[in-house]
Amino acid sequence: MDKALQWWYQKVLKQLESEANLIREQLLQESFAIRRNLELSSLKPNELASSSRQKCVAQLEHFHSTLKELSDRLSPPYINEGLPFALQYLVTKWREQFPLRQFELNSPLNWRQKSPAHDSITFNTLAELLSIQLAENHSYNLTVIDLKQNQINHHNQLKITFVEPGANKQLPKKHQQELKYLQKSFECLTFGSCQNILSKVSNIWYFKW
Repeated sequence: MDKALQWWYQKVLKQLESEANLIREQLLQESFAIRRNLELSSLKPNELASSSRQKCVAQLEHFHSTLKELSDRLSPPYINEGLPFALQYLVTKWREQFPLRQFELNSPLNWRQKSPAHDSITFNTLAELLSIQLAENHSYNLTVIDLKQNQINHHNQLKITFVEPGANKQLPKKHQQELKYLQKSFECLTFGSCQNILSKVSNIWYFKW
């Protein structure tokens, strides 16, 4: 369990380091360039100033887009509104990234959020699972995500089904170990359970908390 939590912590640190480098090496330089162009435009004739302002607008739009993506990676969008809304966002992003694959999401209309932290952990666990599975297996043609909540005791279940012929083939050892760490980290951090069932046509993951 210690190794699993260490793996999870290292993933978090690696992401934070990556985002910090993005801010230092790209966003700060872009903000300086925008400021410099605005300063120079004030010294130019009207026609040149207009061109400089258009350039600044384009730079600002790219700057804003990069900031939004950074914000979304640091904190799952809509997670405070409930896990179903955050999962809708995640599936939309994956559809954009993998346009040739099918993604289905089934989630409840009503969601009682017992713990925002657990919802966030579940969101990040799913994102990591999709990243590992879909990056290594390019033949998955359908991914079905089912989210359920017991309305009496409010216990939650997230079921992810990867569908393809020969879905039970082995991943590289590195990713097999990562999936084991992912499973144990989820169980420890949410006090829940995780189960993986393989068949010839599907690879199913159950997360309960």
